Amino acid sequence: MKSIIGQGGRAELRPDWLRQNDMNDREVQELAAILVEEHGGRAVEVAERRQAEYADRPGSEVSLLWAAIRAAAAQLLRRRKRMKRAG
Repeated sequence: MKSIIGQGGRAELRPDWLRQNDMNDREVQELAAILVEEHGGRAVEVAERRQAEYADRPGSEVSLLWAAIRAAAAQLLRRRKRMKRAG
């Protein structure tokens, strides 16, 4: 994984293969949004469990994809929480 600077100046982890494959950041964001819609505040936990299913293959594309979805879901939940507090 490679650390990059994402929106808002935060460092984010994005697998290098993600840039080279058909799955782009927008699609990862969409998958994360679906996960958050289905599982609410537990979305990150669900993604972590799915990623753990591939613990025996930590560098596999599926494991890295779930890591990216987990990070995107966490970011989306933080954003929603800030918006709620703002009013």
